[in-house]
Amino acid sequence: VEEEEYPATAEGLGEFIRTQGHITASKGLHVTAPASGETSTLMQNLEVKSGERYVSTVRVKLDDPERAADVTLSFRFRTKDGWYSGKDGKQQSIAATTGDWQKLTLATTVPEGATSVSIMLGASDTAATFDDVLVYQIPK
Repeated sequence: VEEEEYPATAEGLGEFIRTQGHITASKGLHVTAPASGETSTLMQNLEVKSGERYVSTVRVKLDDPERAADVTLSFRFRTKDGWYSGKDGKQQSIAATTGDWQKLTLATTVPEGATSVSIMLGASDTAATFDDVLVYQIPK
């Protein structure tokens, strides 16, 4: 697989490189966070309505299994004015647990007043490859 490099974070410290995914026909995204303890996060925003339910899955492989807790799949809600600050608006995350390819799954219900959700793939002070990111709306 030919590697493609993407722009670094706003501070110019992180790195996102398109690379081999979890199977030969798949392309993953290798995310490297700066060694300074900062987080590199790839975000995708999705318009949502209060009460809707969603589940997201991603496959991830860690460069350093000792840093599993620092590689996450997260949901964070927004309103038209910025990050959601209601009692149900805290960022929800699930962390990796091993070094080999693993599947992370996270489900959520959209809180009252939220208008979008950011689905975030993050690495803090480490590196990992993410692949097969999926987001599904769960029917009522």
